[in-house]
Amino acid sequence: MTHGRSPSRAGAAVLDREAWRPAGSQAGTEPAWLTSHPNPIPSSPRAVDILVIGAGAAGISAAAVMERAGLRGYADGIRPAGSYLVLDAEVRPGGSFQHLWRGLTVGRARAWSDEELPGADDEPVALALPRHLTDIEEVLDLPVLRPVFVDEVHRGSGGGFIVTTTSGTWHASGIINATGRWTRPFLPSHHGTFSGRELHTQEYTGPADFSRRRCAVIGGGAAACEHVDEISRVAKQVRWYAAQPASPRVAQVMEELAARKNVRLAPAPAGLTRDGIEEADGTLRKVDAIIWATGFRPELRHLAPLKIRKKKPLNRLYIIGRQPRGLGKAVSAAEEAARCLMADLALV
Repeated sequence: MTHGRSPSRAGAAVLDREAWRPAGSQAGTEPAWLTSHPNPIPSSPRAVDILVIGAGAAGISAAAVMERAGLRGYADGIRPAGSYLVLDAEVRPGGSFQHLWRGLTVGRARAWSDEELPGADDEPVALALPRHLTDIEEVLDLPVLRPVFVDEVHRGSGGGFIVTTTSGTWHASGIINATGRWTRPFLPSHHGTFSGRELHTQEYTGPADFSRRRCAVIGGGAAACEHVDEISRVAKQVRWYAAQPASPRVAQVMEELAARKNVRLAPAPAGLTRDGIEEADGTLRKVDAIIWATGFRPELRHLAPLKIRKKKPLNRLYIIGRQPRGLGKAVSAAEEAARCLMADLALV
């Protein structure tokens, strides 16, 4: 789920919004707020005990725990003892998985994560994971409201929270924030401006656009390995810039890929030029395209009004995925957050 500043505010906010525009894919659709006006819709606050923000794997897992514990989804005009609601900016179920490139298969994702993922080895993650999450939503009939853009979360009366959204205003006694990281790609600071094609992993859809091109991939993680593996099969040349491998597994794959004739491995670049890359030793390399495989930051900008400090968390607010972690750990953390929040609010 994607959140942030409304485009009706300062111009800088609009530019910031463009930086985390999710890539489209054949497997899914872009959130509706990208083509519609995402200003929050004012309304009288509607009360719900627990609000889950984000309907990816973590958000759906938290909702499943609450549903099985006997809580009921929000119904307009009815306030049962123990209500919850899930807000999601996507048009369809599947979270950010539906925006991944098709070349990332379940088998390859399993190899990187050592996790049990649903689907056959040769099936794209962009199909298998959304289908799995859709099945959970449908079987449990979870109360997911989409597409909804969450603008801001403020402190409310009685220790609760006021949440302004494109579906109106909500008053939640507790919040589980499961907005993930996909909507906030990280680009390290650098000098210079490149005039060719430049994209982040978030925008990468496959190697077809790089046939017979000179490409640069920047990053030392699993995504960089996947990009180099695919692109080097069709590109004229791939220059791979990595400060250091993110793990022993990445180091092994980097060594294997660097053995390909058209792949050159180099330290992190010093900067960009109009025509390409300025390498660490000052050498200038011409390239046609640059792919930034430099990771993501947690999407928490809608929580900015709360002025959260890491060492002093707010009561009844559980933030899932603030630190990078595997899918299994994020799901476990979300399930535990749901149990703790229900206990905090005396709902079970």
